[in-house]
Amino acid sequence: MPLAPELLQEVNSSSSLITTLESNNSQSTKKSALPILPAEDNPVNQTIAKRMLHCLGYTIDIVNNGLAAVEAVKNQSYDVIFMDIQMPEMDGLEATHHIREKLENSECTFQPGIIAMTANAMKEERENCLNAGMNDYLTKSVKLDQLAETLEKFQKLSLRS
Repeated sequence: MPLAPELLQEVNSSSSLITTLESNNSQSTKKSALPILPAEDNPVNQTIAKRMLHCLGYTIDIVNNGLAAVEAVKNQSYDVIFMDIQMPEMDGLEATHHIREKLENSECTFQPGIIAMTANAMKEERENCLNAGMNDYLTKSVKLDQLAETLEKFQKLSLRS
């Protein structure tokens, strides 16, 4: 289920707002240093996530499924992973488990913040995500201010030890 088809239109039609945000963003260099990995199988959601994160000053990698997210974490360290729950090959819950397990069994002392991004807003789904090792939960359709607030929270927490 797409984040919000109307959001893509809003992002496209608000190019002057985005340009203003980017030019007024004195922390864009700091933000760009925060490695972010969205794991999302839907191409529309990928485009929306990429545009929203770029609008906020972040540089990202994107993968299409949970298995690709696990592989990406083997090759690069990410501070934040936005994890879709329902994906082909490996779902977000299983991918989170593998990422947590892999990093716990390595010499790595850092665990990335893993944030669920799902269309399912039921309380049980949130609990399942948190029990699987995710740190936070966002319900699609994600708004730009929600995304910014979540990322600011993870930046302030200084999850790297």
